[in-house]
Amino acid sequence: MSVLFRRQRSPFVEFITVIFILSVFKLSSQESAACEEGEWSCKNNQCIEYTSLCDGEEDCQDRSDEWNCKKCSDLAWTCSSGQCVPEGYRCDGRKDCPDNSDERNCSSCSKYSFQCDNESCLLDIRLCDRVFDCRDSSDETNCSPCPTGYWSCESGQCIKNELRCDGELNCKDTSDEKDCAFYLHFQASLAACPSEAWRCFNGQCVYERQRCDGEVNCIDKSDETNCTSCNMEAMTCNDGQCIPFMSRCNGKVECRDKSDEENC
Repeated sequence: MSVLFRRQRSPFVEFITVIFILSVFKLSSQESAACEEGEWSCKNNQCIEYTSLCDGEEDCQDRSDEWNCKKCSDLAWTCSSGQCVPEGYRCDGRKDCPDNSDERNCSSCSKYSFQCDNESCLLDIRLCDRVFDCRDSSDETNCSPCPTGYWSCESGQCIKNELRCDGELNCKDTSDEKDCAFYLHFQASLAACPSEAWRCFNGQCVYERQRCDGEVNCIDKSDETNCTSCNMEAMTCNDGQCIPFMSRCNGKVECRDKSDEENC
């Protein structure tokens, strides 16, 4: 009767073997993740251009190109946490830095933003919505009526005066775009344009040559309404509508009566 003996490895040999296997695996991983010259390797081994590093734009799928940046590029802004965000995101009323530092200590806010008393910025749609968004609660003070320079929506929300009847829904209840015909005519009566310009119904000024040229230039489209004749740069449809002269016989119907595609 024979007895088989199995040779046992010493713990030291086992340890060396494990270290060797791990080293080979790490080396092969590094080789597979190697990027070309001028490129940078993301944490997930994705390769991006080196110039994209710390520019405020997240190019790596895992966002690692904007982590732990000692210095952001000239086109980016450095959050207090060290993350980089595009310079244009600074004081726009939106939280882009994880710590919201891009919306603090703002000398001024963007057109669609409200400046809290502590100089942070907040999107207008969050003003007077019965939720305290500013740390100092200034977004919910003086809400009835709205602060000077703001218009009150039917819901009580406040928006900037210039956003009233601008063709975009700014009030959550859409009341800023109701009864605009009367409002725009009233506003137009309060404003004056230079002698070489034409005044839109909403008070906006456009060049006189843009009146009835077939191109909509006024936000309220009033430069292309009530046209008795079209200017030299436009074509007159049979029903009197004006369209750009280049639209004649281009294969696309633009006159309401389709006369721009007749007799081509």
